[in-house]
Amino acid sequence: MEHFLSICITSYNRVFELERTLRSIDYFDDVEIVISEDCSPRRMEIKEMVERVGAELNLNILLNLNEINLGYDNNLGKLKEIAGGKYVLYMSDDDVFVPGALEALCKYLKSSDIACGFTPFFVKGRLYRKYKKGFSVSSGLEGKEKNIYDAILFSGLIFRNELIKSIDSSRFRNCNYFQVYMLLVVLSQYGGEYIDIPLVDCISDGENAFGKVTSCDGADTEMSDRKSIFAALALQKGLIKVIKMFDEDYNAGLLGIYSKNYSKTAFSHMCMAKNEGRLDEYYDKMHKLDIKLGVEPKLYYFMLKILGVKVSTMIMSLPRKLYRNKRMNAV
Repeated sequence: MEHFLSICITSYNRVFELERTLRSIDYFDDVEIVISEDCSPRRMEIKEMVERVGAELNLNILLNLNEINLGYDNNLGKLKEIAGGKYVLYMSDDDVFVPGALEALCKYLKSSDIACGFTPFFVKGRLYRKYKKGFSVSSGLEGKEKNIYDAILFSGLIFRNELIKSIDSSRFRNCNYFQVYMLLVVLSQYGGEYIDIPLVDCISDGENAFGKVTSCDGADTEMSDRKSIFAALALQKGLIKVIKMFDEDYNAGLLGIYSKNYSKTAFSHMCMAKNEGRLDEYYDKMHKLDIKLGVEPKLYYFMLKILGVKVSTMIMSLPRKLYRNKRMNAV
């Protein structure tokens, strides 16, 4: 039986957090919950919890237990393969739904019949991926570099299931951004929607599996420490790889534009590196990324070296605000 919506939840070694996610689901009309547990050490504990909570709340749950660890990208692929809904909504097992938002989302989807969509989310009470109003994204390649940022967090991404079923996740091992490729593909071919319904509270407090499990062999071990400033650089490598794949598959030319935008927005992480006393190391590793950086990182580097973080931040506050507002207000 095809459901209207499949809530697809990735799971790895998180019991309390996954239970919290399940208990945040407050709309059940023609909704199935699909969980893919990626062969973690606590998989039987997770199975018992899912069965207990599912029975207690009368949830329609399909639990998949991977026989081997597939890793982040291929587990996202597994979820879409086994989901039976017309729409797939991705969700992390350490995020929760905003009360009432699922019902509002389903009503919107039933009235609009979109190909894909993305929604705003909360982090510590502040809204991200937030534009001034809902809008449509036209098909075609033009402007799709902007949507790379809309897909960084996979929680709150919505796809019409039939449009992503055939997209192969196997070549994205250790990229950690398969959802970016999927969104770019569907938006380019069919267009989509920004749905102005804050859907997810992004808590992200669960154990980080990046760089720690079998599927991550060969990945940058900097990813294993989520709080490390170098984890962001390690993840950038995978994102750049995904953008290059999309460019090669669709002759899109997004990487050059992304490189320019990345150069402009590098200031925040360079400030963090300066505060940690590792600016030189961070700056050197930035230049080893497989992109052509603009002049901005060099300017930021010397500004931080000479003026320090506090003064540099004061100088940069206005241009950063203008850049952010330009992107968020562009529809």
